[in-house]
Amino acid sequence: MFCKTCGITLEDNAKVCPECGSVQENPSSSIYYSNENTTQNYHNEIADDKKGFSIISLVLGIVAIVFSFICCVPFVVSVIAIICAIVSIILGIISLKSSKKVLSIVGICLSCLAIVISILVTIFWSFIISNPDFINNFDEGFQSSFEQYYQE
Repeated sequence: MFCKTCGITLEDNAKVCPECGSVQENPSSSIYYSNENTTQNYHNEIADDKKGFSIISLVLGIVAIVFSFICCVPFVVSVIAIICAIVSIILGIISLKSSKKVLSIVGICLSCLAIVISILVTIFWSFIISNPDFINNFDEGFQSSFEQYYQE
């Protein structure tokens, strides 16, 4: 017996093609309807497997946002945030066809935002580190305004 959709060889009693998932026609209509349900259950199981990816995508997106705002060790933390965000985007794209599509989209959006924030924080800290005069001028300006306020 051959699959009507993809043409691969099937067992004689096959109800669903293991390659393409199409329901195989049988003379008995009751068997045909049970095949339809089997195919539907098969596709639901695949979608259920991907909803875990949606949740992981959302969690990694949140972790990436948190790490992108941490400035104690800006370059290392920014790299961690970007890695979490990239993994989150990949898992979110994989799970877009699951029942938790909204979680996937939110995870992807948070991850994109985390990448932008991490890049901006890295650029900011690169500017600060490469220009020590900026910090000195900032401190002097802050001290002079502080002294003027308390002298009045």
